[in-house]
Amino acid sequence: MTDQLTLAVEDTVDVPVKFTMKVKSVNKLFSFTVTCDRMDQEQINECMEDGKQKVTDFMRGVMRGWSGQRLVLDAAGNPVEFSEAARDMMLKAAGVGTVLFNAYLTETGAKPKN
Repeated sequence: MTDQLTLAVEDTVDVPVKFTMKVKSVNKLFSFTVTCDRMDQEQINECMEDGKQKVTDFMRGVMRGWSGQRLVLDAAGNPVEFSEAARDMMLKAAGVGTVLFNAYLTETGAKPKN
């Protein structure tokens, strides 16, 4: 019976991300969108339940693209297109993996509407 059921949501989700990072003495705002595979709650729980998987590893597994990002730059200072190497560079920045993970959970889950 369950193989005939489906959720009315897409398999991917665009996740808006906004955070600041200290650049010299100024807090610089970074705001962009990450495209990710959508996992259901059971899949998320399974990935995170043993406590061994890091949020950066989780995000590495679901990130598929981005738009508007200006954190990862090439040698000329231009933003780079999404690639595995660029994704990994982004996830090396302290705290970014956690910000992305929390944004992912917010965007993939249901939200109450007043």
